[in-house]
Amino acid sequence: MAYDVLRNSILNHNSIVFMSGISFTRELGIPYFTDVSEAYDVEQTYRYSPEDLFSSAFYSTRPDLFFRYYRNRVLHLDIKPNDAYYALVRLERAGKLKAIITRNIYGIHRLAGNQKVIELYGNVHFNTCIRCGASYPASYIKESHGIPKCERCQGAIRPGVSFYGDMIDNGRVTAAADAISHADMLIIGGTHLDSYLAKRFLQYFEGKELVLINSEKHYSDRRASITIYDTLSNVLPQVIP
Repeated sequence: MAYDVLRNSILNHNSIVFMSGISFTRELGIPYFTDVSEAYDVEQTYRYSPEDLFSSAFYSTRPDLFFRYYRNRVLHLDIKPNDAYYALVRLERAGKLKAIITRNIYGIHRLAGNQKVIELYGNVHFNTCIRCGASYPASYIKESHGIPKCERCQGAIRPGVSFYGDMIDNGRVTAAADAISHADMLIIGGTHLDSYLAKRFLQYFEGKELVLINSEKHYSDRRASITIYDTLSNVLPQVIP
């Protein structure tokens, strides 16, 4: 029943924004940095927490350890989109989906074919030399040893993602707020409405339909006009034509 309601609602809205939560990435088999089992394993292996290792301070002061952790535990380059990601591509090509807002740093939505993606925390595939600004793919970092250096000037390569302790790029925040303010439907998937991501941007939404798709229940769910408790992998291919 809820699937039919959401399917019909999508057909009747023409300015949709999709907010992609952490669980959408987990559905591809990638743990989040602070998941309990992942954090425990990281601390056992590296003697530091993921928050310490994946921070501006560690990148600046202990780059060897930072890059060892980054290559082995963060830089997943074999990720493939599933049918749910391709469903969002169909929605964009139909002219209905105006933006995807995501914390995901792996560029999965772009890999699937979406063009209107706001990656709040950056993208592992866009890396630059801190000295001359030369660009490097993620594979360059993955295949390097120690601190990856620029082939032109030997400057250090900085991953194109935000670390713990970094400010989110203001241009991305502004773009996300603007997209949501013009949406008539906001779909929040893979997180609850009281999460950091949702709370930061819900204030800009003035549209008619607030949709929540999440596998777990939360007290904040009552704010949504349509709620479906399931994975995005199950829901999106069924509700998007």
